[in-house]
Amino acid sequence: MKQLFRKYLDRKDGAIAVETALVTPILIAILLPALDVGHQIYTMQKMNKATDSGIEYVVLGGRDEAIMRNIIQDSFGEQITPESLNISAYCGCLAPFDEDGNEGANTNPYASVYVKTSTQLSDDMCANVCTDGADAKELIEVSFDHWVKGTLRDKQVRSRLQTRVK
Repeated sequence: MKQLFRKYLDRKDGAIAVETALVTPILIAILLPALDVGHQIYTMQKMNKATDSGIEYVVLGGRDEAIMRNIIQDSFGEQITPESLNISAYCGCLAPFDEDGNEGANTNPYASVYVKTSTQLSDDMCANVCTDGADAKELIEVSFDHWVKGTLRDKQVRSRLQTRVK
């Protein structure tokens, strides 16, 4: 009986299978989160490219929000829900403030504050003139949220870009 057990204990035929069975779950536990992080980074790069394309359209003179949404949609390459893409337009003027926060009391341009007023994206969106007679500056902001499906859990990623046009 002792010789029978010794015969099986000396054999090494199944050692590779046992080692593989022990190591494989550890490798999978390391690999899956790495794949999720890589997919999130790839999606964020696509989102940044899409928001860049939308802002480029505005910088080149485009002022139609529907066209801008289509450009961002085409550049991203996946379906975008209307609530995940927010396009905001603002008109801004420099308003001088003194040390106490009183508007117009200080003429030092370095003590000025940029005051934004919400508007709609259009050709004449900032037709009004600032109180000091200067032209209002156009500010466009694109905020894009997207859920990335992962193997372990889903994660929301965001791309936000703004530019002053004029």
